Amino acid sequence: MTSRGSGRLDAVGNHRSSSRTQLHTAHPSRVSAISLAATCTKMSNRRGKFHQKRKIEHQNLGHSNKRPKGEEHAQLKLKEVDVGVTEYVSDCPGFSGIIKQRFSDFLVNEIDLDDQEIHLTDKNPTILDEPFDQSDYVSNDDFTDVISKGDWEALKTLADTKSGSVDIDVSTKSKDERRQIHESIKKVYKNELTANTKDMGDKKFISVIFKKDTRSTYYNNKNRYVHFTLYKENTDTMEAANLIARNLHLRPGSINFAGTKDKRAKTCQKMSVMNVKPSRIFNAVKSLRGMKVDGFKFCSKPLQLGMLNGNRFQIVLRNVSASDEQIEPVMNSLLENGFLNYFGLQRFGTQSVPTYQIGKALVCGNWQEAVDLILKPRDGFDYPDMAKAREIWLETKDADAAFQQLTRKTSVEAQLLRGLQENHKNDLVNALESIPRNTRLLYLHSYQSYIWNHVLSRRIKEYGFKPVVGDLVLANGCKIEDSECDLTEECPKQEPSKLPNVLPITADDLEKYSIFDVVLPLPGFNVKYPENKCSEWYNELFEKDGLTIDSMKQNVRKYSMGGAYRKVSCLPKKVSWKVVQYDDVAEPLVLSDLDILDKKEIVKCSEGKYKALVLDFCLPSSVYATMALREVLKMDTSTHSQKALNPVEEKDSAVAAAAKDDGER
Repeated sequence: MTSRGSGRLDAVGNHRSSSRTQLHTAHPSRVSAISLAATCTKMSNRRGKFHQKRKIEHQNLGHSNKRPKGEEHAQLKLKEVDVGVTEYVSDCPGFSGIIKQRFSDFLVNEIDLDDQEIHLTDKNPTILDEPFDQSDYVSNDDFTDVISKGDWEALKTLADTKSGSVDIDVSTKSKDERRQIHESIKKVYKNELTANTKDMGDKKFISVIFKKDTRSTYYNNKNRYVHFTLYKENTDTMEAANLIARNLHLRPGSINFAGTKDKRAKTCQKMSVMNVKPSRIFNAVKSLRGMKVDGFKFCSKPLQLGMLNGNRFQIVLRNVSASDEQIEPVMNSLLENGFLNYFGLQRFGTQSVPTYQIGKALVCGNWQEAVDLILKPRDGFDYPDMAKAREIWLETKDADAAFQQLTRKTSVEAQLLRGLQENHKNDLVNALESIPRNTRLLYLHSYQSYIWNHVLSRRIKEYGFKPVVGDLVLANGCKIEDSECDLTEECPKQEPSKLPNVLPITADDLEKYSIFDVVLPLPGFNVKYPENKCSEWYNELFEKDGLTIDSMKQNVRKYSMGGAYRKVSCLPKKVSWKVVQYDDVAEPLVLSDLDILDKKEIVKCSEGKYKALVLDFCLPSSVYATMALREVLKMDTSTHSQKALNPVEEKDSAVAAAAKDDGER
């Protein structure tokens, strides 16, 4: 684990102060990856038919429904320039380095609203299925004057075993004493046990049984939401939430979370669900590959998008081409000058239909176009059943026939097809409702982000890195709501009173502000726009898409965009870094929470053939770590650009690497 602080770590992790070495070389040489490729190729050639089989199983996550070979060539080759990402802060020369050569090279830990990092702390946690409030706790010792210790022990056994009954003889008790017994049982066991007075011959008993139907009363208290920590590997947040919901027999979208985390990574974050016992959640996740849960807590409210302060990142850049002297000024610039706060490529999807295109269709009210884009064929990217379903929809618009092709029913496409089955063929708005709300919001946010990125690039080209008259800044004391939040008209956060107050910079107060104070609006009908050329650029982009600011408030309120604000530049916190050498691409260079619990250690190799740069920093919520890496490397961070640097894809790189990843999950 790297040490914290605004400085640098040497190869063995010792903290050194950050020097301000001046870079003299015009541009670092791009070191060839041939030797690494040769090593990996030799290892790959030795894997044989057995590992070829494991590779296929790994690709399909256990499904016999295989994706076609060469899918990596069919994926959308979306580059940063396509979504408006073009500018850099510093003019320091970059260098070559591989991002996420293995998904274990990218660790993310959520930072909650109390500024606490979220970690997996126990693989087999003690699970308390009752909401426990010390202020409400009542001991049966307080009631031994009305119920004997023997009867209390029998009641405890009844509550633990959930079967049988206990009959308390109250023949000699007064009506008031019988009432006290009923109240005592209710106070100690709340809604677990139920008691009734009945006559048996010439005697009177209070008969106590376990409540068989407790679902409606179990959560009849203020803490009906269970919050828990989810650790996941190589799985998207939405997919993880839907898989947990499926195993709990809940609707997709029943699991709430504060923010989405990277898929190709090892990440830790909070989630919440209503009216489900922690033991059920734990058992539901046990069968899911690459996931662990702990940290169960009963709360009165669910998590919502945006309810986090940020994320801590530990990232390994492998096969780095630069010398230590070249790395130093680049990292110091990141430390002191930050990076442009672009939305990263993850925001726009990884398939051949960018999510911003779907978002644009929704904002414009083109419901048929939105449906068709979601179900559009993906040029070989899909599993065969999904590809067939897409083809059927394209050719026939028959939702029943398309849905029948699918072997997995939890995907967005399956949910949409089910919605199309259940609604009239012309009721596309309600059919779209079958898609989880968070997914629909991500489509809208993607379009907002596309516009925002383009305006930011033009703003930097035109005005540079200093504030100018007409730029917007937050009024004193105002904070920005997370742009991951739901800012559609349905959400109260879009109300004017909930948006931060922003002011245009005047000539008189220009010197008060830096580039870190400037904000740009994510487009919407409730936000203010800059009082300079930036407003013209927004309108040009809107006009190109057939929109105006007013048209963003459409009749279907769910797809109206209120807007938000976002800082144009970001300064990371708690920045540290170290350079390490390594020989084996399969060996981890950072340890995840699960690695630490498993007592794994990093293998030190001070004379290794290859160099890696290990970064550790914290970012606010909705800020993309890949954009910080882009500023360091001065290169496109898209998947296909990284694959060009990677001599072999992670799962093909070596037997050891694949075996390592399979074991880690």
